[in-house]
Amino acid sequence: MTTFKKLSNLLKKVLLSKPRFRSRTFLFLHKYFYKQHTSNSSAVRHFLLFIIFNLILNAFVFGQDKGKKIIVQTEKDKLEAQLILDDKTARAALSDAIKLNNKQSIIQAHQSISSINLKLDKPDTAVVHLLAAIKLTDKINNNSAQRASLFAELGTVFLNENLYKNAIPYYDSALIYQPNNLEVIEKRGDAFLLDGRLLPAERAYQPLIDKLSGDGNMFRVVEIYQKLAQASNRLNSPKKGIEYYLLIHGIVERIGSAEEKARLYNNLGYQYYLIGDYNGALNYLQQAKAISIQFKCANPEIPLINLGIVQHNLKDNKAGIQNLLTALKYLTDRKDFTTVANVEHIIAQTYFGANDFYNALSHNNLAIKYARENKQHDVWRNASKTAAEIYLELYDHENAIEYYRDYLKLDDSLRMVDRNIERTVLNKQTLLERTEKNTQLLIRENTIQELYQDRIKREQDNLRLANSELTLLAKQKQDSVLLLQKEQDLSLKQNEINENAINQKTLELLQLNKLRISEAKQRASEKELFEINQKTELERTQQLAKDSLAAHNLERLQQQAEISNLKLEKQGNFRKFAIGLGVVAMLILGMLAAGWFFARKTSRRLAVQKNLIERERTKSDGLLRNILPDEIAAELKQNGFAKPRQYEQVTVLFTDFVNFTNLSQKLTPTELIDELNECFQAFDLIADKHNLEKIKTIGDAFMCAGGVPVPNESNPVNAVAAALEMYEWLKNRPNEKVFREMRIGIHTGQVIAGVVGKNKFAYDIWGDAVNLAARLEEFGEPGQINISGATFELVSDYYECIYRGKNEVRNKGFVDMYFVKQG
Repeated sequence: MTTFKKLSNLLKKVLLSKPRFRSRTFLFLHKYFYKQHTSNSSAVRHFLLFIIFNLILNAFVFGQDKGKKIIVQTEKDKLEAQLILDDKTARAALSDAIKLNNKQSIIQAHQSISSINLKLDKPDTAVVHLLAAIKLTDKINNNSAQRASLFAELGTVFLNENLYKNAIPYYDSALIYQPNNLEVIEKRGDAFLLDGRLLPAERAYQPLIDKLSGDGNMFRVVEIYQKLAQASNRLNSPKKGIEYYLLIHGIVERIGSAEEKARLYNNLGYQYYLIGDYNGALNYLQQAKAISIQFKCANPEIPLINLGIVQHNLKDNKAGIQNLLTALKYLTDRKDFTTVANVEHIIAQTYFGANDFYNALSHNNLAIKYARENKQHDVWRNASKTAAEIYLELYDHENAIEYYRDYLKLDDSLRMVDRNIERTVLNKQTLLERTEKNTQLLIRENTIQELYQDRIKREQDNLRLANSELTLLAKQKQDSVLLLQKEQDLSLKQNEINENAINQKTLELLQLNKLRISEAKQRASEKELFEINQKTELERTQQLAKDSLAAHNLERLQQQAEISNLKLEKQGNFRKFAIGLGVVAMLILGMLAAGWFFARKTSRRLAVQKNLIERERTKSDGLLRNILPDEIAAELKQNGFAKPRQYEQVTVLFTDFVNFTNLSQKLTPTELIDELNECFQAFDLIADKHNLEKIKTIGDAFMCAGGVPVPNESNPVNAVAAALEMYEWLKNRPNEKVFREMRIGIHTGQVIAGVVGKNKFAYDIWGDAVNLAARLEEFGEPGQINISGATFELVSDYYECIYRGKNEVRNKGFVDMYFVKQG
């Protein structure tokens, strides 16, 4: 190898390894001198002079670029410093508001700190302050709008950090206070969509679509359908995407501009390309191309690029390359070299597919050049791999190995960058979730403490009030006693005065009466003396006659009295004996009767208690059997616990009513519960009939499984039979019933089953089989039973099934799906 070639190769390595020393002039010089293949000293000297010149030029340019970067970094630092200063100001305002106990100012300060920390890329701090603000709004009346705003902000924080499941509950809370907030409704739908839940997202968007359609804002409706279509592609459901684009087609055809029609036809062509319908894609893309060129729409190269790819797949390479080259001209004229790199690589692959290796190599080298200049590492990597494949076809193994090494280096670098980004995002999400949980826990603890303090304060207020009332009552009593004493003293004085007057009059009357009595006594004594003398004489005469008769009668009466006393004494003794004997007999009989009565009563009470205990035991056993399978209930009663078990073959069945949210809004709560109760009772009977164990209901979803808790081999067939009977029952419901359509997903696999809970038992199952069955239900269609490939292999001898192809399921990859043929 000549000295010139060695120098040229060394320069090439420098150019590839040090991009900052590279310029178009430098590359041109290298290419020119390399082609000359000359080793004369004059050419070498010129070449070295040009190298030195370009090194100086690139150093100057690099210095300018570095100066620009320093300026940009300085602006960024200034902005960050200003935000930190604003954060300190907001925290000072929060401290002042807390001192003044101005709740509204405290909430505003929390919101301000949250907004600043989001700009500082500190979402965890923002979440803490938003949760604190929400807690304070509980204590302010008429704060519905403010609470809705805070919940919506919190949901948006989690949405922006890709924590979509965390965002949805906060949007739900915001809609409780503002049910017609269209912005929150849309963001809630976005969260479902980004979380990979297409059908819940569609249901979430529906109120927004209805409102926008009613207001005539069809362009916003198109945006919503566009989101759903793009998400369908991400979730590997391009057919569903076509449905959304056809809805857009109906709107754009009526009111859309030429540019919007061109964009729509391009999107429809791309959808048909995704499902492998190249002729359908060709039709729409040709319409998009014609409109773009006729009406001079923006970005006419997009349908041209897609058209070139589709024509390549249809083996029309000549037309395909022509369209790609036309697109390349548009991009070059617009100096969009970022897109040029992609298109050059597509053209290279098209030539390579047509075995035109030299044209493929030419365009691929341009793709590498533009990708390297614009730092498009992904395009650079892919183009390096294509270059290795082209050189391998040309039997240039040295260059093939060199480019393949470049491909591996770039691939490793990109993978490392992706892993670092993923690790950073994951750490950030973990910190945010932990912060949310810790903050909510702290708020709950503070709430409990505040409630306890409020109770103590209320009790203290009640005690103070009671003390005040007692003091007032005591004072009232004291005043009453003093008033009573005064009244008594006054009454005593008045009584004393009255008594003295009465005594004076009484004394006068007594003296007058005494005089009259003395006169009457004197007259009466004279008369009494005469009468006494007469009476004395008469009594003496009568007494003499009585004395003789009384003596005889007295003797006879004494004899009769003695006889009577003897008789009475005998009768009394006999009566006492008889009464005593009767009393003793009555006591004995009473004790015997009481003993018999109490014994009988105790026996009856014991019998009643025994029957009551038996009834309660029967009731509790029946309740336990209603909650848990019989085998699990028996094990729980015997051991006090139920051991979890792993089952190798269990078939899980999920059902879900179509358009549940809209239908439920038309019903009262009582009607909704009656509808669900009627459906789920029927499903319970069907599940029992086919030896399936009902696991639980989740809202409008019904879940059951075969092969648990007692394993069996027939559970896949039983599950499909039960699903068919459920559809038949739902189809035969009266027309006035609301729920008449549903989706069913079935998968067979390995699960773990057991009892969860301590006070409220629940039999449940876990495992990938459960998650995949739920995903199959989501990927299903109304009126269809969507089963996995695993279930199909077990039921194919019993039921005819229609293959749907492979669908990508989140966290599971591509899964074979089948519809069970009915009827």
